[in-house]
Amino acid sequence: MNHRQPYLTKSRYIDGLHCEKKLWLGWHEPLPYEEPKPFSPQDVGTRVGKDAHELFPGGIEVTEKPWEHKEAVQKTQQLMADQSVPAIFEAAFEFNGIRVRVDILERMSDGGWGLREVKSVSAPNAEKYHYHDVAIQLHVLKGCDVRVTSVELVHVNKGYVRGEGEIGWSEFFSRTDVATEAEDLLPSIDDKVADLYVVLNLSAAPESVVSKSHCLKPHACPFWEQCTADKPEDWVELLPNFNAKRSTVLRLNGIESIRDVPSDFKLRDKHRNIQRSVQTAREIFSEDLSDALAPLEAPAFYLDFETFSPVEPIYPETSPRQRIPFQWSIHYEMTTSLAHEDGNEGLEHFEFLADGSEDPRRELAESMLDVLRDTDYPIIVYNQSFELGVIEDLAVLFPDITVELRSLKDRVQDLLPIVRDHLTHPALFTKSALKSSTYSIKNVLPVLAPDLDYVDLEGVQDGGDATTKYEALVRREITGSDAEQLRSQLLRYCELDTYAMVRVRHALLDRAST
Repeated sequence: MNHRQPYLTKSRYIDGLHCEKKLWLGWHEPLPYEEPKPFSPQDVGTRVGKDAHELFPGGIEVTEKPWEHKEAVQKTQQLMADQSVPAIFEAAFEFNGIRVRVDILERMSDGGWGLREVKSVSAPNAEKYHYHDVAIQLHVLKGCDVRVTSVELVHVNKGYVRGEGEIGWSEFFSRTDVATEAEDLLPSIDDKVADLYVVLNLSAAPESVVSKSHCLKPHACPFWEQCTADKPEDWVELLPNFNAKRSTVLRLNGIESIRDVPSDFKLRDKHRNIQRSVQTAREIFSEDLSDALAPLEAPAFYLDFETFSPVEPIYPETSPRQRIPFQWSIHYEMTTSLAHEDGNEGLEHFEFLADGSEDPRRELAESMLDVLRDTDYPIIVYNQSFELGVIEDLAVLFPDITVELRSLKDRVQDLLPIVRDHLTHPALFTKSALKSSTYSIKNVLPVLAPDLDYVDLEGVQDGGDATTKYEALVRREITGSDAEQLRSQLLRYCELDTYAMVRVRHALLDRAST
């Protein structure tokens, strides 16, 4: 337990507003610090913050580290006193035990100061505590007798389109006046701060409601594993799309296990099926599973895309967070009667991975059409809204192949709802399944094809890995032999995505035939 005198920062203040237990744990039982992975949301936020400095030429950064807070405050005061400094980056202040670093403190022509909070979002969002974030800084600045005459959120302009040259930062960023929103929150801060200090001074962590809706939004809590350690393996929170109010009713009645939900408690048929499966430790599949699989009959193609959405656009004529497909994998299944485990006879694999040096979409679209055109065979995907969206994006972008691309959409068959609506397996409703969507291919594959599992892959094990590492590759932050190794890992990962669908479909066929 941390026995130092506790203090608040703007991040701890926001944590406390959302969850008092997270605030307490963050001070008394902090997790080991880990550098953010390149192009993870935290890393992107840092990069965007640095790029916002370009809006304030001549600005000077306070470079002292967080543990050098006293020195950072002194450096800030020196820079504020120097009239030649137009802006201060990471300006440090402390008031009544609250320490803040202001992203950008701009010297105004009226003799006051402008508070600038930088976010990598496209617009302010009260649900993500953006206004509270600004308000606690304004509270501290006012407490330090800094005359603040302007308050803005500097954020990404989603309408920005990159030209042929470098990013134009003045167009990339938008600046939104949030003075009113921040001022409106000021009267409540003293009481909130007092309450949070009471929490920090507790001898043990306070109790907190643990649920998906509370703990995984707006971001996954780093203490999730710790706070769910005592939950049963068949925790009711595992029920997909389970009403939060119903979950609360069960919790207040001391019921946390799926198997213990009373028979007279109103559950949807799907949830009651899950309970029966958990109680009996047996899978349940519907009588009409065979009919549901009929449109997926071979010969068929299995298609999967990988995309990335750079906040800072890389290619000309693209915008912040625009979805850019860079990879596809296709398995072609000639006949349903296959010996997949014994050499995969009857399967043919195709793949594409862009080198990233230029916009990959045209080459990706044409190479995909080369494989898929000239047949009317089904194109099997897993979660069709994603693949259909990528294909439609390409169809809009390239008018000369629009008709061909849109004809593919008519052939798409979705495997996900067949799994979700016709199969219930107890292994899908364990706490480990909460790390991703219950019916994600990552969860379903090792259940229906136990000899395969994404955790056996090296380097790239999920879509998040593929997205962030590919962006690092494109931006030349991964080079040489490391780049070649990553390309091989990306190819293996995407290939497994489509092969997984083959194996899942055949596992379902086996069940439908029994």
